Amino acid sequence: MNQKRLLKIPINKKELATLKEDAFVWSSFLISLSIIALLAGFILLKWNQLPPEIPLFFSRPWGNDQLTPPINLWLLPGFSLLVLISNFFLAITGFKKEVLTRRLLAGNSLLFSLLCGLTIYKIIALVT
Repeated sequence: MNQKRLLKIPINKKELATLKEDAFVWSSFLISLSIIALLAGFILLKWNQLPPEIPLFFSRPWGNDQLTPPINLWLLPGFSLLVLISNFFLAITGFKKEVLTRRLLAGNSLLFSLLCGLTIYKIIALVT
């Protein structure tokens, strides 16, 4: 019985090797993944020290509207991982020959991971 897949993203060694050829793209993706792993470790390390509510939604008016349970702190590494995965697949499948677009996608992932990391660090430093 042959199943139909919703997403047909064939990633073979050849396509992955073309991504590895550009040192900036490959290192940006690896650094982004490392930052996300460090963020998860930092959250787990500080988890017992977090108060029952932390400020996370800074676009809301000052006060109780900004507060949320600490479990929502996992949204930032989750979104960062989602951006990394989507940009990685776009760089492999969608933009095989466009070097500039691949670099922009990789740089975007790195910048997003760094900004999420900075945000998490500032929030945890503020409340602990």
